[in-house]
Amino acid sequence: MEISLQQLSQCLQRNLAPMYLISGDEYLLVDEALTFIRETAKKHDFTSRESFTVDKNFDWQFLASLLNNLSLFADKSLIELKISNNKLNNLSSKILQNYAENPASDKLLIIITDKLDAATKKTQWYKSINQSGISITIWKLDQKQFLSWIINKLKKCKITLDTEGISLLYDYVEGNLLAASQEIEKLKILYGSVKITTEELLKSITESTEYNVYDLMECALLGDISKIIRILKHLRDEGFEPAIILWAITRELRNLITISLKTQKGEDLEQILQQQRVRPNQKIAIKKVVQEQKLTRLEKILISTSKIDFTLKGAYDGDVWTEIEQILFTIATGTHDNC
Repeated sequence: MEISLQQLSQCLQRNLAPMYLISGDEYLLVDEALTFIRETAKKHDFTSRESFTVDKNFDWQFLASLLNNLSLFADKSLIELKISNNKLNNLSSKILQNYAENPASDKLLIIITDKLDAATKKTQWYKSINQSGISITIWKLDQKQFLSWIINKLKKCKITLDTEGISLLYDYVEGNLLAASQEIEKLKILYGSVKITTEELLKSITESTEYNVYDLMECALLGDISKIIRILKHLRDEGFEPAIILWAITRELRNLITISLKTQKGEDLEQILQQQRVRPNQKIAIKKVVQEQKLTRLEKILISTSKIDFTLKGAYDGDVWTEIEQILFTIATGTHDNC
């Protein structure tokens, strides 16, 4: 029977099949599926485990003997077979087919392969495995599934991020599951199992660089153009993701617009900054921007960031780094076309 990774947990709760075939190129998800099966097998008294990697010198006759010999001590064994190129010869295909047609009760065979092509799925050995066991095809996650995976991973690590933080993490890892997993593990090491603020997440993301996006925004707010150029060059040379810089810029602009709206309603600026927990070294810069730049100017700058987002997504042609630099210059100089 063919199932998806999402169906595996439910299938394992019902019963344990005599053999499983896990295929796909998302190696982290392949490993998750393997872990699920191992844990369930342990609960069913499969206490021993042997793992084999197939290469050109692999002894298929030894595997056949191992699979078909009953244990003298009635131990149930888990046998894992990793096949990297998916190409089986006549002998190996026949051994797997024969075993699938008559699997041993004291053995659990798990075959792990790369993504299988259509031709392989038409072979008799694959069909035989589907008849007596279960095959799990691992597909690349779409955006909704990827976000769900991030949320579940955070939950397992007992880490809480708000919606904004989850969105930032998603943009940062660019669909790379391994990068997402490593970043979440790093958060756990840095902060433990707690609620993590967006600022702490940004710090974790940028801690390997000499400058971070907060330095960049502070320079823009203070009008330090020469330092903006220097920091942008450094971040670009470090391979830093421009999407994160754009995220930080738009977030700061929204904060400035919110602060400006509140001051227009007569609220005290110092009190607003305290409520928003603005860092001391940013207060002077924010006060200067709010007092000197019109609200409509800030709103137009925010709207203009959408073009950079479209450029990042390939909808527009252009150099993203140059466009980000121009936005920062606009904030720094306090000018904007048509204001």
